[in-house]
Amino acid sequence: MNRQTLVVTFGTVALIALGAVLMYAAPSEKDGPAKGTMEAAKAKAKAKAKSKASGKAAKVSAAQLIHRREVPADRAAAPDGAPHVVVVFTSTMRKDQTSLYGGSADTTPFLAGKAAEGALFTDALANGVWPKHSQAALVLGSLPHGAGMVEVEPKRDSRRLDQEALTLAERFAEAGWTTAGVSGSHFLNGRFGMRQGFDWYRESQPFGYALGARLPARGVVDASLRGVDNQLEKAKGRPLYLQLGFIDSHKPFQVPPEEFKPFESDSHEVAPYLATLLRQDKAIGRLVEKLGEKGLTDDNTIFFVVAEHGEGLEMPAHHRKQHGRGLYDSSVEIPMLAWGKGVGKGVKIDGLASQIDVAPTLLGAAGVKADGMEGLDHSALLASGGTSTRTHHYADTFYERLRRGSLWTSTHQCQKDFGSAETEPDAEFVDGCYDRKADPDFTKPVAQAELQSKLEARFAEQLAAAKKAPALQAGTSPGGKSPVKGKAPVKGKAPLKGKAGKAKAKAKAEAPK
Repeated sequence: MNRQTLVVTFGTVALIALGAVLMYAAPSEKDGPAKGTMEAAKAKAKAKAKSKASGKAAKVSAAQLIHRREVPADRAAAPDGAPHVVVVFTSTMRKDQTSLYGGSADTTPFLAGKAAEGALFTDALANGVWPKHSQAALVLGSLPHGAGMVEVEPKRDSRRLDQEALTLAERFAEAGWTTAGVSGSHFLNGRFGMRQGFDWYRESQPFGYALGARLPARGVVDASLRGVDNQLEKAKGRPLYLQLGFIDSHKPFQVPPEEFKPFESDSHEVAPYLATLLRQDKAIGRLVEKLGEKGLTDDNTIFFVVAEHGEGLEMPAHHRKQHGRGLYDSSVEIPMLAWGKGVGKGVKIDGLASQIDVAPTLLGAAGVKADGMEGLDHSALLASGGTSTRTHHYADTFYERLRRGSLWTSTHQCQKDFGSAETEPDAEFVDGCYDRKADPDFTKPVAQAELQSKLEARFAEQLAAAKKAPALQAGTSPGGKSPVKGKAPVKGKAPLKGKAGKAKAKAKAEAPK
């Protein structure tokens, strides 16, 4: 053995020895603290929090995601000739990128065809720019602040719905419908109190946006068809309320190249996003076709499609790539349309329409009185078209550490940051008012002192309502005061139960956990 070989040999042995020493001297992350110790409990909690934050929450079985309850024998009968009602919440659907409002003819062709056969809202706006906020507005018919769904502290929002709040599903159930729903969004799960009122419901995985846990639009539709079969079999002639929630166009996208290739262009890199719009459109087409085979047709069913909010897409750049932070038109303006029983053919509904108008409009169209909601009932306009009487629309974001509000008219928008707890200035959000017609990109602030003053008053009102609301955390047992009969809710607060309060409490107690 020569000298060079000896050096190499001894060097190798020394490295192996050093590695062994370091391996046994250093604490093992795999072994962790001793089982049963305080350190072990802290490590477990930290790992769970990290997993949740990264969207890698443990998946649960399909059977655990389905919740059923028997329709109470004393449930009221629906009005004579009452229609079935089908409502679809699409995710992150930017209005100007759809075929409905001048976008590519290939993104939402089915919906464009249905809009020609039904009613299209020309100026519909979201009340929030992230899913939980806007979903709550849709199902409550009121802003979610007073219902305990808005976190005002500078931390992650894990609030759940106040049990005293009435959801759209609860209102239809109390009026005699049987109810079914499927969601791809975990914010619509029972953990956040959003399963209230459903006789059959299929939740999303605990973190529904994670790529490995997603339920795509077609999966939502197929699951809903199973729910429809389940409920129609037991309905005994009752009409059906069916609610679906899609998440396909919410990032991160899960789109194979062959699906987005037709949308590739040199102008912007949004091909995968546009492909998800088409995917949702096809899923709605499949839903309508399959429901028709089960007897739910345009002659006896009201169909309603509305987006939760839009998306920035960096078009223009200061609108950001994603939603949640900005209150520009790209995130706030949304598609909204209806067709079916009682809906006019090819009618337009002009003027402002808010997400909080959806619930009272659907109830009104179905012949159900919609008490205690802030939203307006546009059901008469569904039949003949016309202009909404709404003069102002309010939208804000409390996403994580933000406190931002906006107030809209048909011609202008004003927005302001009300003290967001951010460590660095946000150059992309500029306080001011904008001319929606002359400056659709919101680049040149204009003077609108009266509208700005109204915005400040409205934000203060909603902030106060959020601070007074029960701060129930997701997954905890809902609480709150006893129902108050006959009293209208204070503006900005959750609707209170009426005469059906006891029946609701009984149904909740009997529902499977």
